[in-house]
Amino acid sequence: MRNASTVTLAILSLLLSGCELSQHPESFPVQGSIIRYVQQNCSNASPCTLRIRDLTHFEWERMYVFAVGSSLSDRERIVGQPGVQSVDLEGEMVFTKAGKIVHQEPMPEGVELPLKNEVGFAENTNTGGHSEYSPTTSFSVAISQSKNGRYFVLSRIDLSGPGLAREPTPPDPR
Repeated sequence: MRNASTVTLAILSLLLSGCELSQHPESFPVQGSIIRYVQQNCSNASPCTLRIRDLTHFEWERMYVFAVGSSLSDRERIVGQPGVQSVDLEGEMVFTKAGKIVHQEPMPEGVELPLKNEVGFAENTNTGGHSEYSPTTSFSVAISQSKNGRYFVLSRIDLSGPGLAREPTPPDPR
């Protein structure tokens, strides 16, 4: 009986350590680029802006950001392509070009508090929600702090002004 308890404990420890490994946003290519850019170019005292296009090493036409709770079928319907990944308790960032997925990565999120280096999108606060962006979209960056460490919230900049076109807000699919 003692051996069975030891084996169960060992398996549980391995599973939990595997979950912990996926909780590092900086380990993903796009989020890692955002984090490095913010750490090198932004401070808490000054406004900071970025474009995701400037931080990616691949061509894309549309970026979809899915919040925790969006189903695989909803993600595939919105992207218009099968093959979108879906992990429980994680959002997803999906990039497409010519209707095909060219890159995707999970977006780890803290359950009760944001994770250290968590990257979030201000428009994507509803469970199961999503946002869509073009390569020309600019974002302001807010740097905040939780007991887990610094985290970052990106907000679409409204460029409606003289000579500037505002990117249309995607319709709510509900």
